[in-house]
Amino acid sequence: MNRNNKFVKVITSTLMIFLFGIIILTFLSLFGIPQNFRIFVVETGSMEPAINTGSLAFVTPQSSYQKGDVVTFNTPLEKDEKTNYVVTHRITDIKKENGETLLQTKGDANNAPDSLLTNQIHVIGKVNGSVPLLGYLIGFAKTQIGFLVVIIIPSLFIIYSEIQNISKEFKKKSRKNIHTEDLNYV
Repeated sequence: MNRNNKFVKVITSTLMIFLFGIIILTFLSLFGIPQNFRIFVVETGSMEPAINTGSLAFVTPQSSYQKGDVVTFNTPLEKDEKTNYVVTHRITDIKKENGETLLQTKGDANNAPDSLLTNQIHVIGKVNGSVPLLGYLIGFAKTQIGFLVVIIIPSLFIIYSEIQNISKEFKKKSRKNIHTEDLNYV
């Protein structure tokens, strides 16, 4: 095998592994996995420097939360809004009111705590880690153009490359069989 073919094989293999990882992370961020483990793209800088904009945050539910935990939760931006937003902030205080656990949260980069207390039942989970910058790619892959550019086009390239490899192997085998048949007649 010549040097160019080896290079192309290495690039193709690397691309396949990368593509497979992006596809898995994209689907996990859309649907989650068992035990409610979720992946979220961090879209704002409210938690910097702990979690940067464009990071992937890995979130798992807990039975209880502590002051200082970074949690992801559903909340309306204003008290009367019906639309919920997913927010990742740090717990600064925990209060018990009418048998409910309410969390005071604040983004590390924000000057003031969040205006609304969060009922613990609205917490999706605790952030157990994050990967900087990868969220930009996953977020882009979730768009129509991103899906085309990040998933479909590289997948077609890989499929085309594999079809070429299979074709080469069939030709080699065919030549080998013809060569073997010629030897049988000699």
